[in-house]
Amino acid sequence: MKKIFSTICVLFLLTSCSKEIKESTLLKEIPESFFSIGNKYNNISISQERLPNTEFSKFYLKNNSDTYSKYFNVTLNFKKGDSITFEGSDIDKNELIPVVLDFIDFAAEGKTTMLHLNFDENKTLKDYIEYKQLVDKMTNESITINPKVFIYDLKALPDCDCSL
Repeated sequence: MKKIFSTICVLFLLTSCSKEIKESTLLKEIPESFFSIGNKYNNISISQERLPNTEFSKFYLKNNSDTYSKYFNVTLNFKKGDSITFEGSDIDKNELIPVVLDFIDFAAEGKTTMLHLNFDENKTLKDYIEYKQLVDKMTNESITINPKVFIYDLKALPDCDCSL
């Protein structure tokens, strides 16, 4: 009896922990542990800590202003579908890099810039990787990406009467 119980426990553990994460997996279905610092997926660095789906960078920055006030903070939001907003304004994917870099050059006033990435939880892992690689092209000694990633449920966010 003890041997049967042990076998059942081992089988249960093996099957419950072996959920394969594919590029088509929705971000809301990916466990937080996947987004741990230093994690790689198909040799692509993930390197961001996932926050609860009730967080969006604008609210998080306000609540953690002591940490982020030393940066010039820029919010990028990758919404459901192919829509992208930069500081609340719609922007075309092909214009993202030059527009953001021009804005930073004009407005950062010598501060280190931190890019804050927000993803609708219904985006796929493929979308996340594609946009993360795009944004990575903007980083340099004065532009960094927040090590926290915001994967949000739009319905769970506080009502701000604002454009995300």
